[in-house]
Amino acid sequence: MEILELEGKPMNPLNGLREYLVIISPPTFIKNDVWEFKNEFFEHFGNAKYVRSQPHISLSNFLIESTPETTIFKELYHFLKDGKSFEIKISGFESFENSKTLFLEVAETKIVDLQKKLVEVLRKRAKIANRFTRKLEKPHITIASNIPDYQFD
Repeated sequence: MEILELEGKPMNPLNGLREYLVIISPPTFIKNDVWEFKNEFFEHFGNAKYVRSQPHISLSNFLIESTPETTIFKELYHFLKDGKSFEIKISGFESFENSKTLFLEVAETKIVDLQKKLVEVLRKRAKIANRFTRKLEKPHITIASNIPDYQFD
């Protein structure tokens, strides 16, 4: 894996919070393989949520109200600057029944450790409240989500 990215979504005018997603962007050859799966899904089943999204592994999402982005970037940089690269293994296709999501499962304890430490940094060093910071349940690369029941089976 090469790049850790931070994607900010626009302010939610109802609650004054911004939502961020911290992701790992896989190398181009992995992205190309995932695009093939996404395109195959699209050809057989049509459009679905995230079927056209960039392939990535989501690590954490968080909400902020007043913490400046520069503080978050600084803390993430210090957290990651001495990190060593590691390989991950894709163990196959899986699904989340509740959200009707098809994904590639990432089977690697190092990525789970990275998630845990990342959330700790966001909570302690960037001072983002526990209720606004979480690691995602299971590291994965989404193929498509919100698939209609009749297609999901």
